[in-house]
Amino acid sequence: MYHSKLKYFFFLTAIFYYSDSLLAQEITFPDGSPEWLIQMFFKSENFTNKEKYFTGEMKDEVNYQTIGEELSGKGEVYFYLFCSGENQKAFAVNLKINSTDLDFYCYLVNSTEGWKIEAVRRFLFPKFIYTAADSLSNLSSLSESDSLTLELLKLMTSPDEYLKNYLKNRIDKFERLLQSFDENNAELIEATINELSLYGIFKDDAYPGCVFIQIAEIESREVGYIYKPENSALPVVSPRKFICISEVLPGWYFYRLI
Repeated sequence: MYHSKLKYFFFLTAIFYYSDSLLAQEITFPDGSPEWLIQMFFKSENFTNKEKYFTGEMKDEVNYQTIGEELSGKGEVYFYLFCSGENQKAFAVNLKINSTDLDFYCYLVNSTEGWKIEAVRRFLFPKFIYTAADSLSNLSSLSESDSLTLELLKLMTSPDEYLKNYLKNRIDKFERLLQSFDENNAELIEATINELSLYGIFKDDAYPGCVFIQIAEIESREVGYIYKPENSALPVVSPRKFICISEVLPGWYFYRLI
Protein backbone atom coordinates (compact mmCIF):
# COMPACT_ATOMS: atom_id res chain seq x y z
CA MET A 1 0.00 0.00 0.00
CA TYR A 2 1.20 3.48 -0.86
CA HIS A 3 0.55 6.36 1.54
CA SER A 4 0.65 10.12 1.29
CA LYS A 5 3.40 11.96 3.17
CA LEU A 6 0.91 14.56 4.39
CA LYS A 7 1.32 15.40 8.05
CA TYR A 8 -2.22 14.65 9.26
CA PHE A 9 -3.62 11.93 7.03
CA PHE A 10 -6.19 10.74 9.55
CA PHE A 11 -8.70 13.60 9.57
CA LEU A 12 -12.13 12.69 8.28
CA THR A 13 -15.87 13.42 8.50
CA ALA A 14 -19.07 13.00 6.51
CA ILE A 15 -21.86 15.28 5.34
CA PHE A 16 -24.60 13.79 3.17
CA TYR A 17 -26.44 15.68 0.45
CA TYR A 18 -27.34 14.62 -3.06
CA SER A 19 -28.80 16.89 -5.71
CA ASP A 20 -31.38 14.36 -6.95
CA SER A 21 -32.58 13.35 -3.48
CA LEU A 22 -36.29 13.25 -2.72
CA LEU A 23 -37.64 16.00 -0.48
CA ALA A 24 -39.62 13.96 2.02
CA GLN A 25 -42.30 16.48 2.95
CA GLU A 26 -43.22 17.23 -0.68
CA ILE A 27 -44.25 13.68 -1.58
CA THR A 28 -46.83 11.36 -0.05
CA PHE A 29 -45.73 7.74 0.06
CA PRO A 30 -47.90 4.63 0.58
CA ASP A 31 -48.14 3.61 4.22
CA GLY A 32 -45.63 0.92 5.07
CA SER A 33 -43.42 1.56 2.03
CA PRO A 34 -39.66 2.07 2.56
CA GLU A 35 -39.94 5.73 1.62
CA TRP A 36 -42.85 6.22 4.03
CA LEU A 37 -40.75 4.74 6.84
CA ILE A 38 -37.92 7.15 6.07
CA GLN A 39 -40.38 10.04 6.12
CA MET A 40 -41.98 8.90 9.38
CA PHE A 41 -38.70 8.32 11.21
CA PHE A 42 -36.88 11.46 10.13
CA LYS A 43 -39.66 13.98 9.45
CA SER A 44 -42.88 13.10 11.25
CA GLU A 45 -43.32 14.60 14.71
CA ASN A 46 -45.54 11.67 15.71
CA PHE A 47 -44.57 8.17 14.56
CA THR A 48 -47.45 6.16 16.03
CA ASN A 49 -47.21 2.36 16.38
CA LYS A 50 -43.52 2.53 15.53
CA GLU A 51 -42.94 -0.76 17.33
CA LYS A 52 -44.63 -2.42 14.34
CA TYR A 53 -41.95 -1.02 12.03
CA PHE A 54 -38.78 -1.66 14.05
CA THR A 55 -36.73 -4.84 13.99
CA GLY A 56 -33.30 -6.04 15.11
CA GLU A 57 -31.38 -3.49 17.16
CA MET A 58 -34.10 -0.89 16.54
CA LYS A 59 -36.43 -2.75 18.92
CA ASP A 60 -34.35 -1.24 21.72
CA GLU A 61 -35.27 2.24 20.43
CA VAL A 62 -39.05 1.87 20.66
CA ASN A 63 -39.27 3.86 23.89
CA TYR A 64 -37.09 6.67 22.57
CA GLN A 65 -38.02 9.53 20.27
CA THR A 66 -37.34 9.23 16.57
CA ILE A 67 -35.38 11.97 14.83
CA GLY A 68 -38.58 13.60 13.61
CA GLU A 69 -40.18 13.46 17.04
CA GLU A 70 -37.10 14.90 18.72
CA LEU A 71 -37.04 17.82 16.29
CA SER A 72 -40.84 18.22 16.28
CA GLY A 73 -40.89 17.85 12.51
CA LYS A 74 -38.57 20.80 11.92
CA GLY A 75 -36.10 20.89 9.06
CA GLU A 76 -36.07 19.50 5.55
CA VAL A 77 -35.38 15.84 4.88
CA TYR A 78 -33.70 14.69 1.69
CA PHE A 79 -32.97 11.07 0.94
CA TYR A 80 -31.95 8.69 -1.81
CA LEU A 81 -31.65 4.95 -2.21
CA PHE A 82 -28.07 3.76 -2.65
CA CYS A 83 -28.46 0.01 -2.17
CA SER A 84 -31.44 -2.15 -3.05
CA GLY A 85 -32.23 -5.85 -2.97
CA GLU A 86 -35.35 -7.95 -2.93
CA ASN A 87 -35.61 -7.82 0.86
CA GLN A 88 -33.17 -5.07 1.84
CA LYS A 89 -32.77 -1.37 1.11
CA ALA A 90 -30.36 1.29 2.32
CA PHE A 91 -31.02 5.03 2.18
CA ALA A 92 -28.81 8.05 2.69
CA VAL A 93 -30.73 10.73 4.58
CA ASN A 94 -29.80 14.40 4.87
CA LEU A 95 -31.60 16.51 7.46
CA LYS A 96 -31.20 20.25 6.94
CA ILE A 97 -31.97 22.54 9.87
CA ASN A 98 -31.23 26.17 9.05
CA SER A 99 -27.56 26.06 7.99
CA THR A 100 -26.83 22.72 9.67
CA ASP A 101 -26.63 19.38 7.87
CA LEU A 102 -27.22 16.17 9.81
CA ASP A 103 -26.48 13.00 7.90
CA PHE A 104 -27.73 9.48 8.44
CA TYR A 105 -27.87 6.07 6.80
CA CYS A 106 -31.02 4.02 7.27
CA TYR A 107 -31.26 0.27 6.62
CA LEU A 108 -34.57 -1.53 6.00
CA VAL A 109 -35.50 -5.19 5.68
CA ASN A 110 -38.63 -6.75 4.20
CA SER A 111 -40.15 -9.33 6.54
CA THR A 112 -43.34 -11.36 6.38
CA GLU A 113 -44.94 -8.40 8.17
CA GLY A 114 -43.70 -5.84 5.65
CA TRP A 115 -40.83 -3.36 5.57
CA LYS A 116 -39.10 -2.51 8.86
CA ILE A 117 -36.22 -0.32 9.97
CA GLU A 118 -33.29 -2.49 11.01
CA ALA A 119 -30.64 0.13 11.83
CA VAL A 120 -29.75 3.82 11.60
CA ARG A 121 -26.17 5.07 11.39
CA ARG A 122 -24.28 8.35 11.49
CA PHE A 123 -20.68 8.78 10.42
CA LEU A 124 -18.99 10.60 13.29
CA PHE A 125 -15.42 11.31 14.28
CA PRO A 126 -13.77 12.90 17.33
CA LYS A 127 -14.28 16.60 17.92
CA PHE A 128 -10.56 17.33 17.49
CA ILE A 129 -10.95 16.82 13.74
CA TYR A 130 -13.20 19.85 13.46
CA THR A 131 -11.19 21.79 16.00
CA ALA A 132 -8.01 21.29 13.97
CA ALA A 133 -9.74 22.37 10.76
CA ASP A 134 -11.13 25.51 12.40
CA SER A 135 -7.78 26.35 13.96
CA LEU A 136 -5.87 26.12 10.69
CA SER A 137 -8.59 28.01 8.81
CA ASN A 138 -8.25 30.91 11.23
CA LEU A 139 -4.48 31.26 10.84
CA SER A 140 -3.37 34.20 8.73
CA SER A 141 -0.18 32.46 7.63
CA LEU A 142 0.43 28.75 7.04
CA SER A 143 3.56 26.73 6.44
CA GLU A 144 3.63 24.49 3.37
CA SER A 145 2.96 21.47 5.57
CA ASP A 146 0.03 23.15 7.32
CA SER A 147 -1.38 24.30 3.98
CA LEU A 148 -1.36 20.72 2.73
CA THR A 149 -2.97 19.58 5.96
CA LEU A 150 -5.70 22.21 5.66
CA GLU A 151 -6.44 21.14 2.09
CA LEU A 152 -6.77 17.58 3.34
CA LEU A 153 -9.04 18.67 6.18
CA LYS A 154 -11.26 20.58 3.78
CA LEU A 155 -11.55 17.50 1.61
CA MET A 156 -12.28 15.29 4.61
CA THR A 157 -15.02 17.55 5.94
CA SER A 158 -16.76 18.07 2.60
CA PRO A 159 -20.23 16.72 1.78
CA ASP A 160 -20.55 13.46 -0.12
CA GLU A 161 -21.77 15.33 -3.17
CA TYR A 162 -18.58 17.38 -3.15
CA LEU A 163 -16.43 14.27 -2.80
CA LYS A 164 -18.23 12.61 -5.69
CA ASN A 165 -17.77 15.70 -7.84
CA TYR A 166 -14.14 15.78 -6.74
CA LEU A 167 -13.69 12.43 -8.45
CA LYS A 168 -15.71 13.42 -11.52
CA ASN A 169 -13.80 16.66 -12.04
CA ARG A 170 -10.41 14.97 -11.65
CA ILE A 171 -11.11 11.62 -13.24
CA ASP A 172 -8.11 11.97 -15.54
CA LYS A 173 -5.80 12.23 -12.53
CA PHE A 174 -7.50 9.32 -10.78
CA GLU A 175 -7.13 7.19 -13.91
CA ARG A 176 -3.47 8.19 -14.05
CA LEU A 177 -3.11 7.09 -10.43
CA LEU A 178 -4.78 3.79 -11.24
CA GLN A 179 -2.46 3.21 -14.19
CA SER A 180 0.60 4.06 -12.09
CA PHE A 181 -0.58 1.61 -9.46
CA ASP A 182 -1.01 -1.15 -12.07
CA GLU A 183 2.51 -0.40 -13.32
CA ASN A 184 3.91 -0.21 -9.78
CA ASN A 185 5.36 3.24 -10.52
CA ALA A 186 6.01 4.32 -6.93
CA GLU A 187 7.27 7.80 -7.78
CA LEU A 188 4.22 8.74 -9.88
CA ILE A 189 1.86 7.11 -7.36
CA GLU A 190 3.26 9.23 -4.54
CA ALA A 191 3.16 12.41 -6.62
CA THR A 192 -0.47 11.89 -7.66
CA ILE A 193 -1.63 10.91 -4.18
CA ASN A 194 -0.13 14.10 -2.76
CA GLU A 195 -1.50 16.19 -5.61
CA LEU A 196 -5.02 14.91 -4.91
CA SER A 197 -4.65 15.17 -1.09
CA LEU A 198 -5.34 11.46 -0.67
CA TYR A 199 -4.08 8.94 1.88
CA GLY A 200 -3.31 5.79 -0.08
CA ILE A 201 -4.12 3.20 -2.73
CA PHE A 202 -4.28 -0.56 -2.26
CA LYS A 203 -5.96 -3.85 -3.08
CA ASP A 204 -7.74 -6.08 -0.58
CA ASP A 205 -7.65 -9.86 -1.09
CA ALA A 206 -11.20 -10.02 0.27
CA TYR A 207 -12.43 -8.14 -2.81
CA PRO A 208 -10.47 -9.47 -5.81
CA GLY A 209 -9.96 -7.00 -8.64
CA CYS A 210 -11.14 -3.94 -6.72
CA VAL A 211 -8.76 -1.05 -6.09
CA PHE A 212 -9.34 1.11 -3.01
CA ILE A 213 -8.25 4.75 -3.04
CA GLN A 214 -8.43 6.15 0.47
CA ILE A 215 -9.21 9.76 1.17
CA ALA A 216 -8.54 9.10 4.83
CA GLU A 217 -8.60 6.48 7.57
CA ILE A 218 -8.88 6.73 11.33
CA GLU A 219 -8.98 3.59 13.41
CA SER A 220 -11.53 1.34 11.69
CA ARG A 221 -13.21 4.13 9.73
CA GLU A 222 -12.47 4.96 6.13
CA VAL A 223 -13.72 7.15 3.34
CA GLY A 224 -12.62 6.94 -0.26
CA TYR A 225 -13.22 5.52 -3.69
CA ILE A 226 -13.37 2.05 -5.20
CA TYR A 227 -12.49 1.17 -8.75
CA LYS A 228 -14.29 -2.03 -9.76
CA PRO A 229 -13.36 -3.73 -13.04
CA GLU A 230 -15.93 -5.79 -14.89
CA ASN A 231 -16.55 -9.25 -13.43
CA SER A 232 -15.42 -8.07 -9.98
CA ALA A 233 -17.71 -7.80 -6.97
CA LEU A 234 -18.10 -4.86 -4.62
CA PRO A 235 -18.16 -5.28 -0.84
CA VAL A 236 -21.58 -5.86 0.66
CA VAL A 237 -23.31 -2.81 2.12
CA SER A 238 -24.33 -3.26 5.76
CA PRO A 239 -24.77 -1.15 8.91
CA ARG A 240 -21.76 -2.94 10.42
CA LYS A 241 -18.96 -2.32 7.91
CA PHE A 242 -19.40 -0.70 4.49
CA ILE A 243 -22.22 1.62 5.45
CA CYS A 244 -22.34 3.27 2.03
CA ILE A 245 -21.15 2.37 -1.47
CA SER A 246 -22.52 4.65 -4.18
CA GLU A 247 -21.69 4.71 -7.90
CA VAL A 248 -20.12 7.94 -9.15
CA LEU A 249 -19.01 6.99 -12.67
CA PRO A 250 -19.04 3.66 -14.53
CA GLY A 251 -16.64 1.44 -12.57
CA TRP A 252 -16.00 4.12 -9.91
CA TYR A 253 -17.67 4.20 -6.50
CA PHE A 254 -17.61 6.31 -3.35
CA TYR A 255 -17.51 4.43 -0.04
CA ARG A 256 -17.65 4.89 3.70
CA LEU A 257 -16.63 2.20 6.17
CA ILE A 258 -16.94 1.91 9.96
